[in-house]
Amino acid sequence: MVPATKKRVLLDCDGVLSDFLTKALEIINTTAMTNFQHAHVHDFDICESLGLPHMWDTLKAACGEKDFCLNLELIPGAQAGVSMLRASADVYCLTSPMSVPNWAYDRNIWLEKHFEITNPFVVHTEAKHIVTGDIFVDDKVENVRVWAEHNPKSLAILFDAPYNRKTEINRANVVRAFSWDDVVKLSNSWLHPNMLPLDKSMLYTPPPYQRIKW
Repeated sequence: MVPATKKRVLLDCDGVLSDFLTKALEIINTTAMTNFQHAHVHDFDICESLGLPHMWDTLKAACGEKDFCLNLELIPGAQAGVSMLRASADVYCLTSPMSVPNWAYDRNIWLEKHFEITNPFVVHTEAKHIVTGDIFVDDKVENVRVWAEHNPKSLAILFDAPYNRKTEINRANVVRAFSWDDVVKLSNSWLHPNMLPLDKSMLYTPPPYQRIKW
């Protein structure tokens, strides 16, 4: 008997595994002498969202500094969630590259240190839709939409963040997760539909989103 092919779960890094936004806001607030918080960021482009497009060059330069990626904090629940996913699937990281020094090298070290995701399981690309899998998790609406369109028989999970709450993707194979606990529940129900039917009422639902004005 030919053994069944192991399932494949594809995870974004920033906003899903690593907390890039907190570090980015720290740099922006220190440089611009502001006090922006997560809820101020209502679009994926952080600097544009804050009305500070000129800050991108400063933020990009900081991203290229040695140890920037190595010092990023983890998204709550990510480590335990990845460990649970490994019980049913191979876990890959799909991360968009940044054209600055140290980024890719330090990112690979960070992923192996915190998640035991080694280099053969890391793909640096902006064209995430060309990588096939059973489940894809990302915090960028466009990435989720395009991947879901190219992989209609797979599940795309939009990981909730302030900057993606004003958009919903109306596709049967797309669902929003509000926490890593949700990611695990959704993934297990998709990978084992006969054993774990999904009850969406079990998912954490945050209070209604309100954009902060300033």
